[in-house]
Amino acid sequence: MFLPHQDIFIWAMVLSLIITVMYRIFTKPGEIRKIKEEMKFYREKANEAQKRKDTKKSQEYLSEMMKASQKQFKMNMKPMFVSMIVVIFLLGFVHQTYSGVVVETNENGIGYFSFMDFNHTLKYESESVAIDTNGNGDFSDEESYSSGEVANIGNIDWHVFPEEDKTSMYLLIRMPFPLPFFGYHLNWLMWYIICTLPATWIFRKLLGVE
Repeated sequence: MFLPHQDIFIWAMVLSLIITVMYRIFTKPGEIRKIKEEMKFYREKANEAQKRKDTKKSQEYLSEMMKASQKQFKMNMKPMFVSMIVVIFLLGFVHQTYSGVVVETNENGIGYFSFMDFNHTLKYESESVAIDTNGNGDFSDEESYSSGEVANIGNIDWHVFPEEDKTSMYLLIRMPFPLPFFGYHLNWLMWYIICTLPATWIFRKLLGVE
């Protein structure tokens, strides 16, 4: 069984590959490459005309460059639309699975939750919550967490926000080193983005997608 950060990494690879394959199927790399070369050519010509103070020629070249850009955009529309549908569906599943849990508690402050193959009991008391991590039903030997603190349960970190009738717990991905502005923890979406950016670049290079 994989840990959440490993699962999300796999989903990022799968989604990146699907999107790249979509673009490879629905676009013609050779034609896209040709259009990019045309755009570069007209941009350079427009710059040269501007240096010569030839405004009319510069506008003509810019107009041709815009036509090429619009053509490229139209070619990318179909794979973009199909990819968007796939991403919305699969990312919705990943969000539902890995964003976190909301645990409702009874009049005694007791709540139950399960995540992946783990089942746990928690107890709300005095604006904090204790989580029975060893499964013995005894909360006296468990650490209590106040709102905003991080709890580690079964090698998984959670951002805990206890309330009187419920406790919200958001999954965190622990990084091996602190990141600027984020520190040691990321939510599932930030971790997904970090994984998918290099993966998409690699797959596009391997499949020859412009």
